[in-house]
Amino acid sequence: MGTFEAFATAVVLGPRAAPLRDAFLSAAMGPIPRGADVIVAASPLGDDGAVLRVGSKSTAALLMTLHSALSPLTGILGDDPFARKW
Repeated sequence: MGTFEAFATAVVLGPRAAPLRDAFLSAAMGPIPRGADVIVAASPLGDDGAVLRVGSKSTAALLMTLHSALSPLTGILGDDPFARKW
């Protein structure tokens, strides 16, 4: 795994997930800087889905990246799923 210590995959599907799908695909655009602490990649999944893959040098950076990428969930669910994670 090289210098990366944490990995995550998020999958979104369905018409209500369109804001997340768009956020995933736009977050992963552009070149990845050499030596980046966090690498984000996304792929479309069918007509109404996307897969987000994140690799990070630390768990804290991975969680911050996931929280940012999944922030549209608050509007879809009506609550922040990260607010009471324990």
